[in-house]
Amino acid sequence: MNHAIAHTSWPNPGESVVGMMAGVLAVAAGAWWRWGSAILPHIDVLASVAPVIGALARFGCFLAHDHRGRSSSGLFAVRFPEGARIDLGLFECVAVLAMAGPIWWLWKSRPTPGVVSAVVVTAAIALRISMRFLL
Repeated sequence: MNHAIAHTSWPNPGESVVGMMAGVLAVAAGAWWRWGSAILPHIDVLASVAPVIGALARFGCFLAHDHRGRSSSGLFAVRFPEGARIDLGLFECVAVLAMAGPIWWLWKSRPTPGVVSAVVVTAAIALRISMRFLL
C-alpha cells in the first residue's frame, strides 16, 4: 500500500489518532486526580458534542482530500487522478454525524456520570478499527 496516498499527514495511518487519544487520556487522568468523580459530568458534556466537532474536522479533511482510502466505485468514492478511491474524511464525517443524534439523546436522558464519555470513546474506537479495513 502506498501510505503517501492513504494518509498524507503521517507516514502510518492512525498515528495521529493514537497521539490524540493519548493526550485526551492524559488530560482525563489529570482531571480525575485533581477533582475525582466530580469531573465526570463535565467530561460528559464535552463528549456529547465531540461527534459534531469531529464531523466538522473530518469535513475539512474531505474538502482537502487528506485521507484517501482503497480503490472503490462505492458511495464514498471520490475521483482522483490515480482513480476513484474511498475518501476516509467523508466516510468518517458521515459516520460521526450518524452517532451525534443517539449520543445527544443519551446525554439528554441524564445517565450516570461517565456513561456518555464511555459510549463516545467506545464508538470512536469501533469506528477507527472499522476504518482500518478501508485503507
